Amino acid sequence: MISTNLLDSRYAVYFDNRFISAIATPSNSSVFTNSTAGADQVNFTLSDATANSTTFMEDYSVSVATGIDNTVYYYPNAQTADTTISVISGPRGSATAFNVTMDTSLVGTSAAATNSKYTKYGTTASPLFGTSTYDYIDTTIYIQGTSTSGILQIPLRLIRKAS
Repeated sequence: MISTNLLDSRYAVYFDNRFISAIATPSNSSVFTNSTAGADQVNFTLSDATANSTTFMEDYSVSVATGIDNTVYYYPNAQTADTTISVISGPRGSATAFNVTMDTSLVGTSAAATNSKYTKYGTTASPLFGTSTYDYIDTTIYIQGTSTSGILQIPLRLIRKAS
């Protein structure tokens, strides 16, 4: 995988900076492995990554996430199968994770006024879950491997309870 540049060890995470103010990515202390008995030893410690603007996607910023070595191995006598922890069977590369911080102007209690971004870019007063209503904005996170240039699009809905 390494000799053919098919191992991504860093990932560019693109996000719409009108709605998301920060991306938290794994630190160097994160692990993704298993014990010889098959028990998972997975711990992603996330912290805010530096964000930079992009030149090719309007209103988007980019942060770089570290790829954590996927050292989940097959152990023939393990109590838990390796594919329970990592669905990839065979050679594994790296894993990453992220979390988002919503722009503070979009956050508030249901008693607060609805921000105009919900009206302009999203939906307001929608009964998503039962009798309460919610304001929401749909956006997309793009993750690109820095070696392979492979891209994954992740739809994301930012939700605020309106009533």
